[in-house]
Amino acid sequence: MRIAVSGQALLCFALFATTAVGLALAQESGFRLADAPLYQSVEDPQGQQPRRILAEGGVLHFGQARDGRSDLLKSDLGFSMYFIGVDGGVRVRNQPIVFPSATTGRSDFEDFSCSVRGARTTKNVLCRSKSNGQLYHSRIVDGGLVSFDLRCFDELERVCHYELIGGRAIRPSKIQQADD
Repeated sequence: MRIAVSGQALLCFALFATTAVGLALAQESGFRLADAPLYQSVEDPQGQQPRRILAEGGVLHFGQARDGRSDLLKSDLGFSMYFIGVDGGVRVRNQPIVFPSATTGRSDFEDFSCSVRGARTTKNVLCRSKSNGQLYHSRIVDGGLVSFDLRCFDELERVCHYELIGGRAIRPSKIQQADD
């Protein structure tokens, strides 16, 4: 007997399992929810409520501005971040987020082309999607992600800009080597 399951259903199940395991591990490891990076969308269209993202370990949990940290931690919307070592730094797999090792340069990936401009501690990254030409900005300060663009989780045709509003900025961890 074959059962058809959509990719979206599998993603939701995987995130639910990841969230449940994450909650258990967070309690065991002394995870401090107050220190977890909390981002909020800015420059939203008039009448649109801001969105929030809580980063817990390598998982981003999505919600609305009214959601507190514990509510976001329980959210079944989001995705896992996989940090991949690449020439010139580290990137989040399949996302336009790059942590460059230099203050200037260009990187060409299968899905994005990115350029970096910056000074010693601040790096501004601009990535262009190869599939649709969409631009994504991010800013790294002292090695941490303080602002970034992603497709809006509830309106995939739009890009949301997020800024850090609490906790420590996301930094690459458990870096995997790029597939050659």
